[in-house]
Amino acid sequence: MASSSDIITLDNFEQLLPRWDPAGPNHLYALVDMGSNGIRFSISDLTPPQTRLLRPIYRERAGISLFDALNSSPDAGSEPMTFPAETIALVARTLARFRRIAVSYGVPPAHFSVLATEAMRRAANAREMLAAIREAADIGVHVLAPEVETLFGAVMGSRSAFVDISRGGLFLDLGGMTWVDTRLPDYEVAAALAGESMPFGAARLIRVLEGQPEEVRAQEKQKLNTSMQSAFAKLCAKFPALAQAKAEHAASAAATNGTGTSTGPVAGGIDAYLCGGGFRGYGCMLQHNDPIQPYPLPSVGTYTVTGDFFKQTEKMRRVNREHEGKIYGMSKRRRQQFPAIIEVVEAFIRTVPHLRTVTFCGGSNRDGALLMKLPKSVRESNPLEALAGFPIQGHEDAGGAGGGKGTWRSRRRC
Repeated sequence: MASSSDIITLDNFEQLLPRWDPAGPNHLYALVDMGSNGIRFSISDLTPPQTRLLRPIYRERAGISLFDALNSSPDAGSEPMTFPAETIALVARTLARFRRIAVSYGVPPAHFSVLATEAMRRAANAREMLAAIREAADIGVHVLAPEVETLFGAVMGSRSAFVDISRGGLFLDLGGMTWVDTRLPDYEVAAALAGESMPFGAARLIRVLEGQPEEVRAQEKQKLNTSMQSAFAKLCAKFPALAQAKAEHAASAAATNGTGTSTGPVAGGIDAYLCGGGFRGYGCMLQHNDPIQPYPLPSVGTYTVTGDFFKQTEKMRRVNREHEGKIYGMSKRRRQQFPAIIEVVEAFIRTVPHLRTVTFCGGSNRDGALLMKLPKSVRESNPLEALAGFPIQGHEDAGGAGGGKGTWRSRRRC
C-alpha cells in the first residue's frame, strides 16, 4: 500500500496537481491514468480560448491489466495481493517511454502527472512499483483516494462533454455510483463525497461467473444486488431531487397502470449517465441494435437511449452470443466480459426501474483531472462555444440527454 504522502485527497489535490495558468508560457499537459484494465496516456493542449475543449494532441493505451497482474497467482483470492516482478518492470518501461514522448512534444516536467487508482491502492508491494517507476522514468505517481477517483472520473470526466446537468443525473460505473446536480453549490465535491462504492468490475465478475461453482456465483450476484440497492438508497436519502424523481415516476406509473389510457411516456423518472469501459461496451451493443441503421455517429460518447430501450438485456445477451462479425467499438476482451456486464446492468435495472433516459459517457479520469485544473468559469462553460468561437444562444434542453446541454462527441473505444 502506498504511504499517505502518495495519496491525492479532496483536501490536497489542488496543491499537489499543477494548476492551469492562462498567462503561462506553455499550455501542454501530459497525464497517465494507471487504470485496472489498461494504462492510458494523453497530451492535451489547454491554450486559450479553446481551453474548455481539452484538446488532445496525442493519445495511447498500453494493454497492461494491473487487475489481471494482481490476480495472476494461484492464491490470488487471499490477501495480500502483489504485482509480479515482470509487471513492475513492464509498467516502469512503459511510463519511461511515455515520459520521453511528452518531452519530445515539449511538455514541461511540472505538467506531467501520473494517476493511479484501485489496483495500486490494493497492492501490498505498491511501494516497489512506485520506486521502479521513479528509477526508470524519474517521475512520481499520485495514488488517488477513492473519492478523488470519483471526482475525476464519474463526476467531472464523465460530464466533460456537457455544459450542465441541471435536472440532476445518476452517474455510475461498474465500481460505484453518485448523484450529480449542477444546480447545487460545490456540486463537484458533494457528488464525490456522496459516491457509493460497488466493487464489481467486469474483470472481477467474469472470473466469478466463469470459474466458480454455482453456489458461489449465486452468492456474488446477491452481493451485487444488495450493494447496488444499498448505494441507491443512501443517495436517495442524501439528495431530495433524486428521491423526488423516483417518487414522481412511481406515482405516474401507478396512475397509468390503473387507468390504462395513457400511451405517452411516464412522467418523472431518473436520467442515468453510465461511465467506464464496461458500460460503454453495453452502449456499443445497444447502438449496434439501434433502430437507426447504419447509426450515423460512430461514437458511444453522449449516445442516449430511453429507459425502455436500455432494458433489453436478454436481446443484447443473445446478440453478443450469436453475432460472429465485428461490433463497432467492442474489443474481443469486452465481448468476453459482456455476460458480467449484463449482470451489473440487470442489477441496476432492478434497483432503478424508473429510468427516463440513459446516456453513455466518453470522459475519463484524465479529462476530469484536466477540468479540475481550470477555474470554475472555464470548466462550466459551453464547449461548443469554445469550438465555434462565438456565443451560442437559445440552446434548449432537448430532454434526450437528461438536461445536458451543448453535448459534443468524442471517439472512444469500448
